[in-house]
Amino acid sequence: MVQSPPRRRSKLFTASILTAAALVAVMVIVTVRLRSKAGGADDGTKGVMTLNLALGPVEGRAAPGYVGYVVKSARGTVLATGSITVHDPKAPLTVDVPLAPAHENTVAVFTTTTENGKVHPWFLGTRTFDVVRGQPTHIDLGKVSVGSPAGAVAGPVANGSSSNEGGGTTTATTSPLTKQAATESETTCQACELATEEGRCDRDFLSARSEDPPSWGCGTLETPREQAACTALLHCLNVADCTQGGNPFVGCFCGTAPVEACAAGVNPSGDCIDKYREAAVAAGGVTKDAPLADLARYLTTVGANPRTPIGLADNIKECAGIAHCDACNTL
Repeated sequence: MVQSPPRRRSKLFTASILTAAALVAVMVIVTVRLRSKAGGADDGTKGVMTLNLALGPVEGRAAPGYVGYVVKSARGTVLATGSITVHDPKAPLTVDVPLAPAHENTVAVFTTTTENGKVHPWFLGTRTFDVVRGQPTHIDLGKVSVGSPAGAVAGPVANGSSSNEGGGTTTATTSPLTKQAATESETTCQACELATEEGRCDRDFLSARSEDPPSWGCGTLETPREQAACTALLHCLNVADCTQGGNPFVGCFCGTAPVEACAAGVNPSGDCIDKYREAAVAAGGVTKDAPLADLARYLTTVGANPRTPIGLADNIKECAGIAHCDACNTL
């Protein structure tokens, strides 16, 4: 797509896809104080990330059964994934994860709750930290209150800050990532993409709202019609597997048509033309029976704008390729 969103630009636009391991779709369940399988045993050559947090009041929802985490390197490689089983919502939660010495690793923490048979994912925070050989690195999220309104603050928030010493306590708040029922794959996709901030994985490209902690996904769009259109378009992009060169518009709208001609509405042949049209109509950009030339022009003007179903679906798909978030390709 050709236009950046009407907010701050991504921290890095680059055509180079950084090497990153595929995120494990099914997370390893570990108990409190049990070492993560993904980190491996500590043979003395590693350091240990110790993650600490506590659950605050769960507002009108059943307490979550786990807290999940994804650890990535500064280059976006997945180093460890896992979860802490919640046996007692009032008890502190801790997990030790052996990691190789490194600078500027990132851990993203999330959970899900169930309400009326629907699963709702929640982003609990992220921290950047260093790992020193033979030493523990303490990451203290403090008390998180699952179910707080997006952006609500119960105390000082240090989202994104480093914590290499024990004893400090920060207060993190949570933000619902979507308003829709979510599968385990969606939860894993969200955690993976939010742990990466390269190119279209910059958080401002992955939500129609600007908030901290960050929100994510089609459910952040303003109307149910836009949300549904975004979800349908993203599903088409995944099922058709038509992205070319990491660009959904080129592969899934233009298809075999030259991009210059396609942008003018000349002979697009992509597998998701109908879904692009539905998303454009839902956003009020064109009418249902608008000529292809009008549709193509509208698509090129909204570009990567995450406040539209088109831009948001395309961004999520592009980010999945950049970050190697395989779970996103099942949505």
